[in-house]
Amino acid sequence: LSPIELDIIFKLQYLVEDKKLLIVADNFHWFDKASIDFLNLIFSRKLIDDFPFLKQLKLVTIITKDQKSLNSDNVGAFISKFVDASYNIEPLNFENYKTLLTFLGLKEELTEEIYKLLYSFTGGHIELIKNLVSFINENSFADVGHITKSISESSYFASEILCMRMKSYGMTGEQITDILEQASIIGLNFTLDELECLTQKGKHVLEPIIKNASELKLIENKKTKLQFSHELLKNIFACKSEDRKAFYHNSFASCLRIIRPGDYVSRANHFFEAGSIDDSITLYIAAYLKCIRNGIKYSPVYLNRIHALGEKKIENYLKIMDIAYSNYNEKQYESAVSTLLSLEENIPQFLIGEKDYLISICLAKLPNQKDRITAKNILESWNDIKNEEGELWVRLMSTLMIIYIHLELFDDARKIEKKLMIYLAERERFDPDAKD
Repeated sequence: LSPIELDIIFKLQYLVEDKKLLIVADNFHWFDKASIDFLNLIFSRKLIDDFPFLKQLKLVTIITKDQKSLNSDNVGAFISKFVDASYNIEPLNFENYKTLLTFLGLKEELTEEIYKLLYSFTGGHIELIKNLVSFINENSFADVGHITKSISESSYFASEILCMRMKSYGMTGEQITDILEQASIIGLNFTLDELECLTQKGKHVLEPIIKNASELKLIENKKTKLQFSHELLKNIFACKSEDRKAFYHNSFASCLRIIRPGDYVSRANHFFEAGSIDDSITLYIAAYLKCIRNGIKYSPVYLNRIHALGEKKIENYLKIMDIAYSNYNEKQYESAVSTLLSLEENIPQFLIGEKDYLISICLAKLPNQKDRITAKNILESWNDIKNEEGELWVRLMSTLMIIYIHLELFDDARKIEKKLMIYLAERERFDPDAKD
């Protein structure tokens, strides 16, 4: 016996005196090898001569079958050797869940929608359900929205109860919490590719964690995307990540630059939430210009952010780009170029790229070969921004390819086409824009 094991036996002997001893090994599937070996020694009866009180020892092991065991061989060998009888208790289903709530003292009848919400939140965790009943009895809820808001804003439910729910998952529970905290920053829906980029963990690490989170009814797998089972759960995980919120938003904005570079609104919103105002304003402008190109109305909320938070030079940039795009749409290409050349250069590099793109497509429309050569020279200077701003690079290089064709530089055009096809093929799996 080790000193620790001997100390445990002495303490048990002191507590028991002449009483019978019952040991309950809860979550026995999570026991480590040393603990199982210790129980093996006790139940082998080898210690009875020195410690007679162990003769009356009884043991109850509790195992959750659908959870992975840390030492499945040792657990299985112990059970087959020392466990005389086993009882299978089925998981708590939804119909029995409502009965249990009443049995545990729930004072008022709830709507079916609220019952389903609470079931998805607590699962069959009895201690968690008891605490939830107390919480509901102490408050009054008008509807699902009210109860969702109250639970997510309760510091107890936002941390302690969630930990209780996943306690039996051991280290995996901590991993689930960590991953879903980060997922909550993305939103109610998220993809495995997004999660892989944000967490910097491979799919082989994430997939088992996602599977366990699904078994806990925390998220649902919708084939092409993953989704929190309820907005309440998303809010709770977001609440838990509050002190890392800015870091996660900033990290995800950087992820989107790689996996969905043309999703300028999402990128801007995450930078905005991270407090990176200058970056967010640049991307809100990029989103605005994209709406102009696609003939879509832009959100007044984001436009107000540009006007409220952008510097004077940004206001001037927006005004000039508006005029230039208006000229372009009216086929006044020379006027558009003249307007764009009046822009200051002390603006973010991305916005200079947007200006050069519009100048180039205007010059490409003019019949003069000299104008096309000017456009070619402008566009060639942007050849190296693929890894910084992929969607802008695609537009610039696509325009350059067309200009090469107009200038009968067919080999150069084919080289650009090959680069574009390789880049877009790599992005197509997780970026819908790459297919257009």
